[in-house]
Amino acid sequence: MINKSFLSTIDPNNKEQIKELSFKIINKIKKEGGTVAAAMGLSEEFLEEIYQLAYTYYNQGKNKEAISLFYVLMGVSPKNFKYVLGLAAAYYQLEDYYHAALGFTLAFSLDPKNPLSAYYASDSLLKLNQVKEALEVLDKAIDLCGSRIEHAELKERCVLIRKSFEDKQS
Repeated sequence: MINKSFLSTIDPNNKEQIKELSFKIINKIKKEGGTVAAAMGLSEEFLEEIYQLAYTYYNQGKNKEAISLFYVLMGVSPKNFKYVLGLAAAYYQLEDYYHAALGFTLAFSLDPKNPLSAYYASDSLLKLNQVKEALEVLDKAIDLCGSRIEHAELKERCVLIRKSFEDKQS
């Protein structure tokens, strides 16, 4: 773990101190393995507190603040599905569909059995007029919903969207 008294002496504007801390963290990970969070001594409870704050900001419509916190969380735990999904959802709420599509696609890669991230990736792509790609991802979402009751409503929505595009092409 990085010495906490050392952390308290870091000036965020001092590039040399930041560089020194970064090297210490990287060397610790190289030597011992693990994550950035573990190397910095950040507990799961602390990360969950940050997540709850980010989620609260998101629910309050403070999406720029939420995005900042989701980026922090992803920096220390980049393979955490809910952090990536939260980031993508905040971008979606800001109507930044490019970054939302990237985020939902990344979330889908982290949990490829979750149709929700595929659906929102598809919706973001549709809003970017990338119809072909959106329909491919939408088909994947439909397949993932399968016959599971918990995804029946999502599947119905996906099928209706798919049908509306088929009707337009006829």
